[in-house]
Amino acid sequence: MWGKRADLSPAPPSADVRLEFAWNAYWAQENWSRNVDTKASIVLALETAAVGVVLAAINGNKSAIGLARWQWALAFAGLGLLLLAVLMAGLTIVPHIRRDPVRRHDLSERRIFWFGHLRQFDLEEIQNHLGALTNDVCLEILAREVRTVSRLIWMKCVRLRVSMLLGFGGAIVVTIPLWALFVTTPFP
Repeated sequence: MWGKRADLSPAPPSADVRLEFAWNAYWAQENWSRNVDTKASIVLALETAAVGVVLAAINGNKSAIGLARWQWALAFAGLGLLLLAVLMAGLTIVPHIRRDPVRRHDLSERRIFWFGHLRQFDLEEIQNHLGALTNDVCLEILAREVRTVSRLIWMKCVRLRVSMLLGFGGAIVVTIPLWALFVTTPFP
């Protein structure tokens, strides 16, 4: 009783616990990706509206002809930054579809998760393959998918950040000539 200590270390998690954790990690990333897409959609709408405002202000104002060269340069630089921002926001929300070819006979573990591959197989082939999967193989497939999705989300976040920085920069740069345009223009 006094001589031996009980082993209080936790038991290794069961395969079910590991799979549940992997699925939770996958769904958390899926939710994160959805949030990034939502933010990018809002940013895309705002940046597109900013481009429209700049174009309308320059085209719809007759006194724009009187802007100095440096003001025109700033206006076009700001417009260029805004257009790049729109492009980056658009690239953020464009669906990522892998284009790697799939051989008809290749329904391996690494191809079972993605709908682009699964669409090429009939229901019986998919059922047979899923029925033969073990918990360890499922965990390996999920781990690979979590890694792949995390890389995609990282790229989405980088593109969104670049889009927002370009949009802010473009808005600041284009404000200078537009300010001069509207301050010097008398109101009717």
